[in-house]
Amino acid sequence: MKKALIPILLLLAIAVFVVIPSQRDSKAIENITAGLTDEQTPIRPNSFLLDWSSNAYVPPGYLGKALAARNSLIRVVAVPIDPSIKEPEKLSYAWRINGKKALADSGLGRAVLKFKATGWPGETFKIKCQIYDSADKLLTDKTITITLANPQILLYDPLGNYAFKNSITAKTDQKLRFLAVPFFFRSNDPADIDYVWQFNGQKLDNLENKELNRFILSIPPGEISEPFTRQLNISVTDRNDRLQQATANLQIEIQP
Repeated sequence: MKKALIPILLLLAIAVFVVIPSQRDSKAIENITAGLTDEQTPIRPNSFLLDWSSNAYVPPGYLGKALAARNSLIRVVAVPIDPSIKEPEKLSYAWRINGKKALADSGLGRAVLKFKATGWPGETFKIKCQIYDSADKLLTDKTITITLANPQILLYDPLGNYAFKNSITAKTDQKLRFLAVPFFFRSNDPADIDYVWQFNGQKLDNLENKELNRFILSIPPGEISEPFTRQLNISVTDRNDRLQQATANLQIEIQP
């Protein structure tokens, strides 16, 4: 009977050994999913950098960065810059947003963090990423700050393809063409943005153009003795988020 019990006891011992993790394994799991609980010194502090992008609207051909807009989707990537790191997918990543653990985006091979940038222009998101090797050693600890930008609208000359500054000059009996170009709105299509044009405080009907972001201002003929100034205003609102608005003003000096 005792001989029969020996194999059973041996199997139970093996099962307990397999199922119950060691303290070190438990610590590794905790670190990977929740970030460091004990202070460690990174062994390769300059092995990664954090790069981010936003799906906020920028016009085609724009070479700058799409800044983070209210309610836009932000994507942060941990990019290895140390040539000795050959397999970053075998590392573990622990992400935090403003100190809060991003557990759903953390873990083995999880080098990308995605989140929706709720908040107001000027608010910031502090993104932290701790990266561990297979031995639960902290390779690097990186932090970046992302600031929500104000949406903007610029007035362009559609024929010359340049942006107007603060003022322009014009003559009587002249047509001026304007193109309103939005930047850093949540909507990715300019057609989802409302445009309201005003000239010298009076709302203008954009009847000559089906594209509401384009406007033709006709200055009537006539003789004037001295120059005078009028103001063109454009106000834009995102239909998908009415709290996203921007304005632009242009002084027009009409000369004899």
